[in-house]
Amino acid sequence: MTRMRNTPGNDSSAISGALQQATDLADAGRSTETIDVLARAIDRHGDVAELHTAQGWALENTSPPRWSEALAAYRIALAADPRQLWARLGQATALERLGEAEAAAAVPTLYRWLPAPARP
Repeated sequence: MTRMRNTPGNDSSAISGALQQATDLADAGRSTETIDVLARAIDRHGDVAELHTAQGWALENTSPPRWSEALAAYRIALAADPRQLWARLGQATALERLGEAEAAAAVPTLYRWLPAPARP
């Protein structure tokens, strides 16, 4: 986990608990509740990159996916911590799904930095 800002209400154990609860709800297919848990955690703890990254993921995994909202969450996560790799990947995915392929291709993500696998 990246370093979280030391602000009032920014309790790393409470944030970890909210992330775990959101993961458990998502695993159970309860996307609306997942998004609600993350929204409450964001209200309580502020712009913690991990919370916004998880929120973006939850929004893109609703049915139907909420790509515009997911993109906004990923952008907030990256503003809070530009090193959030999952937020970068989510941002590129959301941009692509929103029809912005050129903008998606410009987002630096780890999988784009890795060398292509060798071909036999």
